[in-house]
Amino acid sequence: MRRFILLLALLPLALAAQTKAPAPPPTPKVPAYFNGDLEAWVDDNVSFTPEAVDMGVSGVVEVSFIVMPDSTLTWVWPAYDPPNTFLFLQLKQALLASPKSRWRPALDAKGKPMISQLFFSFDFTRKLEESDMAEVVVASSVIAPRFDGDTSFMSSLARFGAYIDNNYAVPKELKKKDYNYRITFSFMVGGMDGKVREAKVIGCDNPAITQSVVDLITGSKWSAARINDQPSDYYIQARMFLAGDKNGKIEDVSFIEKREPEFPGGMSAFRDWASSAMNGIQVNTAIKVRFVVDRDGSLTDFSVIQASDYGAAMEAIDRIKKSPPWRPAVMYGQRVRVSYNLPLVPRNSAATK
Repeated sequence: MRRFILLLALLPLALAAQTKAPAPPPTPKVPAYFNGDLEAWVDDNVSFTPEAVDMGVSGVVEVSFIVMPDSTLTWVWPAYDPPNTFLFLQLKQALLASPKSRWRPALDAKGKPMISQLFFSFDFTRKLEESDMAEVVVASSVIAPRFDGDTSFMSSLARFGAYIDNNYAVPKELKKKDYNYRITFSFMVGGMDGKVREAKVIGCDNPAITQSVVDLITGSKWSAARINDQPSDYYIQARMFLAGDKNGKIEDVSFIEKREPEFPGGMSAFRDWASSAMNGIQVNTAIKVRFVVDRDGSLTDFSVIQASDYGAAMEAIDRIKKSPPWRPAVMYGQRVRVSYNLPLVPRNSAATK
């Protein structure tokens, strides 16, 4: 009898319209485009809000976003530090509200629609009322605050969302119960000292959770912003989900760009678990099976893609089905299904490779 071992490489295969690695989408043969004047569309659908005026800074906001194969827009994020968070949110909302029917997806070499990344910039100074001109500085250079020593504003927002999600306190009355809040939080980072002030949370009717998030925001550490090379107060606003059920908190993935699925404890732990699970299966040649890590972390859609002994391969699948749930894959803030090829070889065969 020969024992199985797992080859060191588990090969994730992204399903249709999904990418495998956290890298920009490949260059299309035909780029995605908006059928019309996108700048005119944005100009008609944004404004310089009173909150943006209160922040006292204008300038160019540049974003990147993803055009999916079905022409849906998603993952609108700052390409560079925005001079004014409220202006970024205006641009984001306008792009997401643009008519899907006017977008054309990118095409690959075979003419098939594919995911693509686009960039767009808009100068909000043109939207200022003349009466507000004297109160607003036009930014020529911007360094936005950074959370806890991070290197970029975008990754700061992602890490800060995870910090809130991991650390807010769930009151006793909600533990092991279903809850789901879509909150908006906002706060100011002081330009002279980096201290957080004016923390606010709306969208949650549970006072204990609201206060817990406010306390986390107030106690967070940020570097101060600099506008035109001068210290500047900087307002931050973002949205996120706080949710849970009988099993505990449900992770908010809206801040995560791309993440592969993961077995509890990582791939090394999975190899150890699978090697033990395969113990006792008799086989003389390599087996390769495929399964899907679903959006809820469960394993499904098993198939045999290589085996001279089909019975042994099915036995291997039966044992893999007993795996604990995985942490699901994420793409552009959404949980996605990802397929894995899992090669298994007899132990003494691996030694000769």
